[in-house]
Amino acid sequence: MRDLDRAARLVALTTLDVSDNQIVSLEGLRGHPSITTLVAVNNKLKDAESIQALGSCAQLVTVDLTKNKLEGRSVVDFFLSDMSDKLKLLKLQGNPVVSEVPSYRKTLVSGMKR
Repeated sequence: MRDLDRAARLVALTTLDVSDNQIVSLEGLRGHPSITTLVAVNNKLKDAESIQALGSCAQLVTVDLTKNKLEGRSVVDFFLSDMSDKLKLLKLQGNPVVSEVPSYRKTLVSGMKR
Protein backbone atom coordinates (compact mmCIF):
# COMPACT_ATOMS: atom_id res chain seq x y z
CA MET A 1 0.00 0.00 0.00
CA ARG A 2 1.40 3.40 -0.99
CA ASP A 3 -1.42 5.80 -0.12
CA LEU A 4 -4.59 6.14 1.93
CA ASP A 5 -6.92 7.48 -0.75
CA ARG A 6 -9.75 5.10 0.15
CA ALA A 7 -9.65 5.93 3.88
CA ALA A 8 -11.73 9.08 3.36
CA ARG A 9 -14.77 6.91 2.56
CA LEU A 10 -14.56 5.14 5.94
CA VAL A 11 -16.25 7.95 7.88
CA ALA A 12 -16.87 5.87 11.04
CA LEU A 13 -13.21 4.83 11.27
CA THR A 14 -11.62 5.80 14.59
CA THR A 15 -8.42 3.72 14.65
CA LEU A 16 -6.19 2.98 11.68
CA ASP A 17 -3.03 0.87 11.70
CA VAL A 18 -1.20 0.92 8.37
CA SER A 19 2.19 -0.19 9.66
CA ASP A 20 4.75 -1.96 7.50
CA ASN A 21 3.62 -0.60 4.14
CA GLN A 22 5.15 1.74 1.57
CA ILE A 23 3.06 4.81 2.39
CA VAL A 24 4.63 8.07 1.25
CA SER A 25 1.78 10.46 2.09
CA LEU A 26 -1.14 10.69 4.53
CA GLU A 27 -3.12 12.97 2.20
CA GLY A 28 -5.99 10.46 2.02
CA LEU A 29 -6.82 11.25 5.65
CA ARG A 30 -7.29 15.00 5.04
CA GLY A 31 -10.36 16.19 6.91
CA HIS A 32 -11.27 12.72 8.19
CA PRO A 33 -14.14 13.33 10.62
CA SER A 34 -13.65 10.58 13.21
CA ILE A 35 -10.13 9.16 13.27
CA THR A 36 -8.64 9.38 16.75
CA THR A 37 -5.65 7.04 16.47
CA LEU A 38 -3.19 6.59 13.62
CA VAL A 39 -0.39 4.03 13.69
CA ALA A 40 1.81 4.23 10.60
CA VAL A 41 5.03 2.58 11.78
CA ASN A 42 7.69 1.58 9.27
CA ASN A 43 6.52 3.39 6.16
CA LYS A 44 8.18 5.93 3.85
CA LEU A 45 6.90 9.24 5.17
CA LYS A 46 9.75 11.71 4.76
CA ASP A 47 8.83 15.35 5.42
CA ALA A 48 6.22 17.74 6.79
CA GLU A 49 4.38 17.78 3.47
CA SER A 50 3.82 14.00 3.65
CA ILE A 51 2.05 14.31 7.04
CA GLN A 52 0.38 17.72 6.64
CA ALA A 53 -3.13 16.26 6.16
CA LEU A 54 -3.14 15.18 9.82
CA GLY A 55 -3.62 18.80 10.82
CA SER A 56 -7.15 18.71 9.44
CA CYS A 57 -8.20 15.59 11.38
CA ALA A 58 -10.11 17.25 14.22
CA GLN A 59 -10.47 14.16 16.45
CA LEU A 60 -6.90 12.85 16.10
CA VAL A 61 -5.18 12.51 19.50
CA THR A 62 -2.73 9.60 19.05
CA VAL A 63 -0.10 9.45 16.29
CA ASP A 64 2.63 6.83 16.01
CA LEU A 65 4.98 7.46 13.08
CA THR A 66 7.90 5.42 14.43
CA LYS A 67 10.50 4.19 11.91
CA ASN A 68 9.68 6.35 8.94
CA LYS A 69 12.04 8.69 7.08
CA LEU A 70 10.81 11.94 8.65
CA GLU A 71 13.49 14.60 8.67
CA GLY A 72 13.95 18.34 9.06
CA ARG A 73 12.88 21.01 11.51
CA SER A 74 9.67 21.50 9.50
CA VAL A 75 8.32 18.21 10.89
CA VAL A 76 8.68 19.46 14.47
CA ASP A 77 7.27 22.86 13.48
CA PHE A 78 4.23 21.16 11.92
CA PHE A 79 3.39 19.27 15.10
CA LEU A 80 3.91 22.36 17.25
CA SER A 81 1.85 24.69 15.08
CA ASP A 82 -0.89 22.44 13.69
CA MET A 83 -1.31 19.65 16.21
CA SER A 84 -0.12 20.81 19.64
CA ASP A 85 -3.60 21.56 20.97
CA LYS A 86 -4.96 18.10 20.00
CA LEU A 87 -2.30 15.45 20.52
CA LYS A 88 -2.06 13.37 23.67
CA LEU A 89 0.54 10.94 22.29
CA LEU A 90 3.12 11.42 19.54
CA LYS A 91 5.78 8.83 18.70
CA LEU A 92 8.54 9.66 16.22
CA GLN A 93 11.33 7.33 17.36
CA GLY A 94 13.48 5.89 14.61
CA ASN A 95 13.16 8.94 12.36
CA PRO A 96 16.11 11.16 11.37
CA VAL A 97 14.30 14.21 12.80
CA VAL A 98 14.89 12.90 16.34
CA SER A 99 18.66 13.31 16.01
CA GLU A 100 18.68 16.25 13.57
CA VAL A 101 16.77 18.77 15.67
CA PRO A 102 18.75 20.05 18.66
CA SER A 103 16.98 19.30 21.95
CA TYR A 104 14.26 17.52 19.96
CA ARG A 105 12.38 16.07 22.94
CA LYS A 106 12.59 19.25 25.02
CA THR A 107 11.42 21.33 22.07
CA LEU A 108 8.35 19.16 21.49
CA VAL A 109 7.40 18.74 25.15
CA SER A 110 7.71 22.44 25.94
CA GLY A 111 5.86 23.45 22.77
CA MET A 112 2.81 21.23 23.19
CA LYS A 113 -0.24 23.01 24.57
CA ARG A 114 -1.55 20.11 26.65
